[in-house]
Amino acid sequence: MARSDVPLSDVVSRSWSRALPANKFVRIVQSWKEDHQEDTAAHEADLAAALLKPLVSSSPPAILLGYLTQSLSSSLITARTTSLQLLLLLSEPEWTPSSIASVAGAILANPTGLAAGEALPSSLETARLRDIPDVGTSASASEPATTAPTLSFILPLLRLCSNPNPTEPAPFPIVALTNRLLSLLQPYPAPPLDVGLEASALLPVLPDVIAAPLRNCLSGLMADVAMSQDVAQMQISVPSAAFDVSSSGITGEGEGSAKTADDGSVTPLTRVWTPPRQSSPIPIQHAIDFLFAHALRSSRWTRSPYPPSNPPEPWQSHIEVLRIGRYLCPEPDRFLLQLIETSLKACLNTYQALSSDFVDRFLILTEALPTLLRSWKDNGDADWSYPDSLKDILTSAVGGLTADLTAYQTFMTETYASRVSDAEADDESGGFSPIDGWTIASLQETFVRRLVDAGLLSSEEAGAVLLGSSPQPLPAGESLMYRLASAPKSHLPALVQTVIAALGAQRSFVTEVVNSIAACPQTQPPENLFVALAAQPALLAALSAIIAPASLLDLLVEKLLDPPDNESARADDPQGSLTRFGEGVMLVESVVALFDLPLPELLQRARCAVGLADLNATEKTCMSGWVKALFGSDGIDDQILLSTVPADFCWLSTSVIQQAIAATAAGAIDRDTLHSGLSYFSQPLLSWSLGGIVAWLCQEIERQGLISALHLDVLQNLVLGESFPEALLRINAAEISRLLRPTSHLQPVFESSGFDVAGVTARLEVFGPDPSLTKGPIDFASNVLRADLQVIRRLDIAQNTWANPLLSALEDSLTAEGTSRTLDVLVSELLQPSMMDFDRTNGDPLAYFAPILCAIRICPTLPVPLALEIVDGYLPRMFDDALYQFNSGTAHILATLLKGTLILTAELYPMKNTADVLAEHVVDELLYQKSRPGTTDGRPLKKSRSSKSSTGRSEQGSQAPISDASRASLRVLCTALGGDEELKRRWPAFGRLV
Repeated sequence: MARSDVPLSDVVSRSWSRALPANKFVRIVQSWKEDHQEDTAAHEADLAAALLKPLVSSSPPAILLGYLTQSLSSSLITARTTSLQLLLLLSEPEWTPSSIASVAGAILANPTGLAAGEALPSSLETARLRDIPDVGTSASASEPATTAPTLSFILPLLRLCSNPNPTEPAPFPIVALTNRLLSLLQPYPAPPLDVGLEASALLPVLPDVIAAPLRNCLSGLMADVAMSQDVAQMQISVPSAAFDVSSSGITGEGEGSAKTADDGSVTPLTRVWTPPRQSSPIPIQHAIDFLFAHALRSSRWTRSPYPPSNPPEPWQSHIEVLRIGRYLCPEPDRFLLQLIETSLKACLNTYQALSSDFVDRFLILTEALPTLLRSWKDNGDADWSYPDSLKDILTSAVGGLTADLTAYQTFMTETYASRVSDAEADDESGGFSPIDGWTIASLQETFVRRLVDAGLLSSEEAGAVLLGSSPQPLPAGESLMYRLASAPKSHLPALVQTVIAALGAQRSFVTEVVNSIAACPQTQPPENLFVALAAQPALLAALSAIIAPASLLDLLVEKLLDPPDNESARADDPQGSLTRFGEGVMLVESVVALFDLPLPELLQRARCAVGLADLNATEKTCMSGWVKALFGSDGIDDQILLSTVPADFCWLSTSVIQQAIAATAAGAIDRDTLHSGLSYFSQPLLSWSLGGIVAWLCQEIERQGLISALHLDVLQNLVLGESFPEALLRINAAEISRLLRPTSHLQPVFESSGFDVAGVTARLEVFGPDPSLTKGPIDFASNVLRADLQVIRRLDIAQNTWANPLLSALEDSLTAEGTSRTLDVLVSELLQPSMMDFDRTNGDPLAYFAPILCAIRICPTLPVPLALEIVDGYLPRMFDDALYQFNSGTAHILATLLKGTLILTAELYPMKNTADVLAEHVVDELLYQKSRPGTTDGRPLKKSRSSKSSTGRSEQGSQAPISDASRASLRVLCTALGGDEELKRRWPAFGRLV
């Protein structure tokens, strides 16, 4: 068949099945369109549909997204046509949020046909969709054209954006695309009443950036309803909400401004201190949110001393917030105000769940911030000194949040009363006795009390901030650690809230618990303490009040997993010895999962099964004994317990299960015997080992696929057991959920083996939705990163949690695609913004923020990956590779990025010479480029170049030519860097560039 006879859908399918590069695919389609010029508009819609339809699956081909992006950027299709085809396809149930977000990001990167004024029609024809055959099939028969309201096709996007849980917002590209479509949608003719009613019902749970244009779209319907005779029966309730894009705290005239009297004189108000006006292209509160989110993530590799120093020193990750703050805001008064306001708002945005997220933010406010401010006051730079107006700043911050702080206190009081009432109603627990000495305090009182303790406020100043009520002294209540160890399950909610929100309770509780861990194994902790603690993520998060998570894990491994075996303790109490060790394992498993820490070696081994051939004689005897005890007729006796080192059973338990499955498959034991042996793992003696066993089972099921029926049977038997420890089920919930998704392709074996998918799913629902469902596939890492970088330019419509997806996208891109590709995405967004409609009043927000992304540490294994790459990778490449469009405009942008990256690297790592080495490399590289011969023939430059020494300095040798255009841009870059006084003051070598 000639190419001109091939349907466009087949052109697409054949291209991606052969994995053709995106640029070659574009050339093929362009050639195809040259042969079919009779209906270009129809061909454009056909191409958009052919590219989108394969993405409507649980496992979309990653290469198609590249085709879509390249087609949009090369104008083969417009974003308008693609958006309309996407709307027509959104009714397909296989769409996933990550796939829609990837498509939305590609559309927003090239928003052709979606500019302001290019209105979308209020109705769409649906025949076009049915005329497009599935990719790889012959064309289907055409059906009569029908029209439907456009708003009805946007409803699936509205449902995705209407997430009532602020900690799990819709992906930003979906929100931004929905905002764009609604802003362009014509309100007339009005949509049908049923569509309007469904859309208006979503208004209360939609972000304001979507609710505002949606109300405009519904205005036509409301006008029709108002003219109806039945208007009284058909009122649509549309709550009002202000679209507030200001995040700068205090703007305009405040109570500290001076007023002009009638005679022209200026009458000063009583308040002297006035916060300066916001001038940064990025609202400082958003930047501080990002820095604290990064500080929480960097706790995976940040360590702190234990016991903590007195007075406590701030952690390195928190010190970085202060050091970058100087870059963000030259005025320390304004920065301190934003720092306090942001920390308060972070607590006020997360308190209703009383989850570990709230505890993280609460600890930043009450522990990290006072310590950080104390360090700033003691060690501040004279050019950016600690403000002496803390009382006024604090009064302003608290006063501006009075309503929210009152709502916080009301919620805490009512919730605690309800939890106490529920505990008292539990007859089996023997009644609830009040927690002696601890009182739920207001958020501002807790914060002010910590500032007083840190010596930053006097008692009189604290009373003025709290409107006359002096902060209470820290109480000395009953031991919350012992109360937790002995509390029945019905009492835990009230106890957990007390630990979280009572004045001084967190520090008291955490100090007790960490000291108890440090005393092991010589002094055993209270019975059941570690099990109760492992089941409460909020209490685990509180442990980071006095010790960094990475240091906490070091302490746990040293004291609970690695101490030498105590044979005498095993001889005295063989069952108790194994149970106590297991409680420690559960605690370590929970800490690793909550803080996303690397698994200790013992727990890594516990997730692997080994064969008998890989064991020594002692280990073979131990494993054979446990197989006989559990799945034979021996049972668990003291002899097997006495001969087993608890740590050995931890890593051998998975192999025991493997042997039992193999024996069942071989017919050596039957299913009933297998299930009988598994029942031992429902008892506290062995249940602690289920974390590693279930993790291994999930890996094996994924590996074996359709022949994993026996493994699924074991998994179901364990997970549906009533005694499966909640902490270990939470740890493995994401892995189990992944098996249940359609992308696992396990549906046939589920049906053939009788696996209870509904029962397992119901068991996991208590832990909430799987967070990995909202993440894009790793194949799309750079595309996801590009979409998340666009968020920085539109923080006015971003969710409160915008920072975490961006940090995840950076880490995923570095992991999956490396530093070179990651930096290419960042710099290409700087030089050629894919989002054009952003506020440029104070400059490009991304250009202002990019040096921070280059200077901070993203991964534990890479110190400053992007800073190193831009100097030693990108800078040399851009002069040699014809793909880099280098001109005077890009030279100025690159100079700004290099300067900011070098200065921030020097600020963040003052004890290292990283910035000095990078500065030397920049100068050496630019001097080398200036020494290269020129060429004007326009031919591509050769890839050969002089080698670099170990210090990065170019060795003069055979030099490839440089084009005149690049030389002119190089001159601009050298002039910008060499003429910068701040750079020359820090690194005099820059003076050599001019």
